Amino acid sequence: MHCCVVINPKAGKQLFINLYLPLVLAVFDEHNITYDIVYTTARYSATEIAKKYHGLCDFFTILGGDGTIKEIVAGMMDDPKPIGIIPVGTVNVLAMDLGIPFDPIAAAHTIATGNIKKIDIGITNGEPFLLMTSIGIDADAVHHVNLNAKKIIGRLAYITSAIKSIFLYRPTRVSVKLLDKSIVDSGYVAIVSNSRFYGGKFTIDENTRIDDGLLNVTLFKRGSIIDTFRLFMGVLTKTQGNLKDIAFYQSSRLLISSKKKARVQIDGDIAGYPPLDISVKTEFLPVFIPDKKYVLPQYTRKYLKRFFKNLTKERKKQVKAHGPLTWL
Repeated sequence: MHCCVVINPKAGKQLFINLYLPLVLAVFDEHNITYDIVYTTARYSATEIAKKYHGLCDFFTILGGDGTIKEIVAGMMDDPKPIGIIPVGTVNVLAMDLGIPFDPIAAAHTIATGNIKKIDIGITNGEPFLLMTSIGIDADAVHHVNLNAKKIIGRLAYITSAIKSIFLYRPTRVSVKLLDKSIVDSGYVAIVSNSRFYGGKFTIDENTRIDDGLLNVTLFKRGSIIDTFRLFMGVLTKTQGNLKDIAFYQSSRLLISSKKKARVQIDGDIAGYPPLDISVKTEFLPVFIPDKKYVLPQYTRKYLKRFFKNLTKERKKQVKAHGPLTWL
């Protein structure tokens, strides 16, 4: 088996990448997995990497976050190759949903054992998404995220931005049409989810599943500052399901429109304005997942000991050639 290892050097846990990479490669070596190592250089460069290496590898391993994964998927929409995930992003929602361990050795072992699950992805105006598409205040929050703060405090940057957005937000009514159910409804915030997690361990709709062939649509009917704050607190305390002014739907295809401009976000990135044509691709993306939701951390101790004991000069030169691993 041959793998293309794609590394985002600016991912949320960038300080750990130099530590994680040689450990992951040691696991691959032990399982006779060969590899090319490629670094992203700019936004969307992972998409070009996926296109270039698609015919040269059997699968991709991604050291990055949800954004890097989405870019890789965008580069192989015609014929998706399996992906393995080493979570080093800011939030890592997809890894969390699939039970992929955050321990890099255990995550690499998950890839090496070859247990694959096919998951759904969403499509918004032709652009793939893994987690969600939304319109309303959370898209405004994404717009206001301070990137420097994100590097320092991680997911807390999104929470502080959400609080700020509550007071800056100018609500715009949006219309949602479920094409497969002939349902039309309207509100001020619409969140279309593929993953059950939202912005970390928070949930919008507990019934969301990443492999059921459906997208879950959550529509917030009111848009005042007080109502928006109630929504925000409901999500934080997992009590939003008790609010009477929220509608929950499931759909395989829907349209979202608005008379005024309203910001849209796709998987945490600003993505223009409506109208939106949203659909699901069922069982589209093969992903390496563990046999069990929890992997014991002794993998790390086992491989760390073996790795540092048996690391050869040749391995040192090879790893250094692919990245700034000057500590070896």
